[in-house]
Amino acid sequence: MSETPGLMTALKQQLKAAGISYKQVAEALALSEASIKRLMNSGELSLNRLNHITALCGLELSELVQLAERQRLQLSSLSREQEQELVADEKRLLVTYLLLNDWQPALIQQDYQFDWPELIRHLAALDRMQLIDLLPGNRVRLRAARDFAWLPDGPIQQYFDQHVREPFFAGDFQPEGFLRFMPAMVSKSSAEKVRERLAKTAREIAELVRADAAQPTAQREGCSVLLAFRGWAFPAFDRYRR
Repeated sequence: MSETPGLMTALKQQLKAAGISYKQVAEALALSEASIKRLMNSGELSLNRLNHITALCGLELSELVQLAERQRLQLSSLSREQEQELVADEKRLLVTYLLLNDWQPALIQQDYQFDWPELIRHLAALDRMQLIDLLPGNRVRLRAARDFAWLPDGPIQQYFDQHVREPFFAGDFQPEGFLRFMPAMVSKSSAEKVRERLAKTAREIAELVRADAAQPTAQREGCSVLLAFRGWAFPAFDRYRR
């Protein structure tokens, strides 16, 4: 069975997220590591072997196909007008947030205060934005690409500045959170390296989120990560400079 490159990419991502090496896959399938690398790179895995490797990741083959299909769809951002539409309706923004975290409408309706006609209206609006595909049976398929992001200084970012940032930092980061403020003086080249590494960290976190998409919502909890870096000096100290 020849699989598409997208399916192989999704499988490699799931193996990496699960911490499973090619050597471990080779041992599970009684093949050499070189053979596994060749089969994974060529996509020429039999259905039986593909099922076996997918099971090592704790997934069904259908779930892997769904993840691969989601990655194929390339909506990387919304327009400013579309973001403004979300911000103007807090419940639609809530539905968007939940869908981006792989909730299905039935679970949203069960856990939040929506009746079906209202929820369908929000889903239809998101379908028109091409953020989702609204499927038969009131199910949805996300169309957000791997690099989906809100617009810099767009309506969602402004909403965050006004309503999210202050309560986020007002909360307790202990014992399970992490907060570290690191004022420093660096060269331009080092500053560029910091930006690159933060971008890489953001991509890695997004990969973990996608890898957990197949887990039941009861086994996932809401959390937020804020990555920030800019030129800045503490004003209370800066006033003493000559």
